[in-house]
Amino acid sequence: MKERTLITKLLTVLLTLCMVLSLTAFTAYAGELPKPDYLPEGVTYSTDYDHTYHTQVNVTANVSVKDSDGTVVETTQVSKSTEEFLKGGVGMLQSNIARLQTEIETPYQDKGTLARENESGQSILDHFESAELYTFIPTSGDPVEFGMDLDAAKKYFNEHPDATGTFTEILDLHEYQKYNYTYDLNVQQTGQPESTITAATIENVKFDYQLGDAPQATAWVAIDDMDKYEIAYECWQQFENNEPVAAWYSDNGAHGSLPTITALESGKSYVYSLMLKPKDGYSFSSETAVTVNAESTKSSLSGEFLYVPAVKTITMPTIKVIDVVEINGATVSFQDGDRPVFTGDVPDDVYYVLRAAWWELNSTTGLISTEPEFGSGIYENKITTFEAGKTYHYGVYVVAYGDVGNVRYVFGPDTKLKINGEFVNYTRYEGDESDGSDGTMWVLTDLTMTPEAGGTTPAEKYTVTYTDGVDNEEIFKDQTYTVESGKATPAFNGTPTRKGYTFAGWKPAVAATVTGNATYEATWKSDSATTTPSDNKPSTGEITSPKTGDTSNIVLWAALLFVSCGTLAGTLVIDKKKKAMK
Repeated sequence: MKERTLITKLLTVLLTLCMVLSLTAFTAYAGELPKPDYLPEGVTYSTDYDHTYHTQVNVTANVSVKDSDGTVVETTQVSKSTEEFLKGGVGMLQSNIARLQTEIETPYQDKGTLARENESGQSILDHFESAELYTFIPTSGDPVEFGMDLDAAKKYFNEHPDATGTFTEILDLHEYQKYNYTYDLNVQQTGQPESTITAATIENVKFDYQLGDAPQATAWVAIDDMDKYEIAYECWQQFENNEPVAAWYSDNGAHGSLPTITALESGKSYVYSLMLKPKDGYSFSSETAVTVNAESTKSSLSGEFLYVPAVKTITMPTIKVIDVVEINGATVSFQDGDRPVFTGDVPDDVYYVLRAAWWELNSTTGLISTEPEFGSGIYENKITTFEAGKTYHYGVYVVAYGDVGNVRYVFGPDTKLKINGEFVNYTRYEGDESDGSDGTMWVLTDLTMTPEAGGTTPAEKYTVTYTDGVDNEEIFKDQTYTVESGKATPAFNGTPTRKGYTFAGWKPAVAATVTGNATYEATWKSDSATTTPSDNKPSTGEITSPKTGDTSNIVLWAALLFVSCGTLAGTLVIDKKKKAMK
């Protein structure tokens, strides 16, 4: 592009002329003027001058587009303007000319090489605006500004005949001009002919489908390209073992004999593709760049069409129904006059969370654990204390995590509810029509509580814990139960297993009933020895010493000692079980 020396020279001439004009006007105004008779004797009279320039910048380009052979294929005239008169000098003028040129030339950047010629500028006076301003600077004290109100100045001096200082009359002049800048813009095409589409932009393709949705035709061509090409069809294909087994096409045309996709199914993968068709006078090439939803993608020519395959792959989540919801540590027994408290939580390794719990006497009287942040409007009357002889019902609100990886956790109509180690029946709360597939359980349980008159002390509760008894390794997650005193000790859920070992029972032995807090540690026997491994946690129960003087098994003990020593020479690697948490 040529150096812009001409505009610099023109702007310099313009600035010089403006300076001359300003000096001429100032000289004419700054001559000696008689002191007005309304000024007191002690006030000095002076005049001043202020000149401000305001310019409307207009840029016009005569555009000529030439093909690769140098033939002019397009001519047009493009104009841009600041519209408003902008205050400032040469710097303001230059910056706005450059800005308007950029606006004009940007649409032509991708068509070829740009060159500017025959640059010229002309300044035209539009009009002047002026005003007389009055100010008084006293010998002592703050200046007094009168603006354009001379009568206010006269009144001031009439009220202050002894005033001393300087009274100044300022001519405030504003000059408005239009600066018209013109030039020739030559665009030399260097690439493919204009009829060849170099870039294709597709927008608004829907990828955020939910399970059970039907595919839709949503894509559109970018507005600037709508006269060049169109979407022939959109396509979704279902793949199994890298082979298409079903498909959906937006044009409902004949594209093979695959079954039509009517709804997106759980655990299945779907691939999106589309076909573009050029309009008359245009064509695609193997170099055409394609973007879909602002992301670049591959394409290939298919005759005159442009095929854009495998733009996006989506996989519908696999549905996992939670069989049992477990809540432990919930306070479900109160005395007459007790205030409601809400405890209880779910185990660490589950895919749901307890959002709220509540007690209710009836549909209008109750209390939810999340008040006042949430649920304050559910009950008209709040339970402040429990009353003897009244039966209160317990409810919970549980929410599944939703999508974890490619698995969606939900509840089902047969999902069981266990509170404090015991299964309870429940019903969906009035007005809740969900079947659990939305991942929510807003339920009222059959768990009730009726305080007795005079205050009844509920049965003492203790915790029962089963632990693996192994240090620095987790064989299984601790199981903890909260049980009333005198109730049967709950059994361990499942069968303890450990690689390389056989479960040898609990230490101490599990009591038949609960009489206090108890911890039961698993004991193990190595599959290569008959002794309990040394990595068991220290026993908290009573250990019975072996009887002395019995040598009947001395040979067996010696043999076991030999085998154990050989085993210790190797390396035993035990993989620690990973916790599944979300």
